[in-house]
Amino acid sequence: MTAGDSPGQRRTQQQRRDSTIASLVDAAIDVLAEVGYARASVQQIVDRAGLSQGALFRHFATRLDLFAHVAQVVARRQIEQFRRELGFGESVDSPQFARDFRTILQTVRRITRSRTNMVWLELMFHARTDADLRTRMAVLTGEYLTAMEDLIQAIPEAQAFPPDMRRPLLEFIIGYFAGETIGRQVLPDLAGDERQLDLLAAIAVVLSAQQ
Repeated sequence: MTAGDSPGQRRTQQQRRDSTIASLVDAAIDVLAEVGYARASVQQIVDRAGLSQGALFRHFATRLDLFAHVAQVVARRQIEQFRRELGFGESVDSPQFARDFRTILQTVRRITRSRTNMVWLELMFHARTDADLRTRMAVLTGEYLTAMEDLIQAIPEAQAFPPDMRRPLLEFIIGYFAGETIGRQVLPDLAGDERQLDLLAAIAVVLSAQQ
């Protein structure tokens, strides 16, 4: 019986496996957020998870395999957060959809600046010079953008833009906020943040008028 089991409630092998992987992923996210990809070691991660290196390597053959899985989990969590906060699946008549483009952009910016997304950006940055990581991240990034596009297409506000403009606009906004997020970690500028939201919202209004 493991520490997390109660009498008469033994976990299945699959449940133990899932629990171990979840602990490793959460620990890896914490370590990546705190020390970055280059300094994130297997030992730091297993220490944070309260596990052994053997437990990690039973599930992930290499450090790269672990971080690729972390990227996949982070991307999924991001999509789920966007779905919740942008009201995906709500009725078009819901008050939640009484929003202007600035409010939507503000939500996207906040999620982009989240701890979870900082881990994604950390992995993306290092994929630039790490060929093996780049190969993994290229696939995951394509899947992420496709999932985001599907989500955006289902949000009523997106219908204000011409269909052929939605994917490039999505990529532009994600890329813009990603770069801004890194810059603001070094030099915060609250007044600048507000001015940039005003500018992006004004651009969105102009583009939507071309529909």
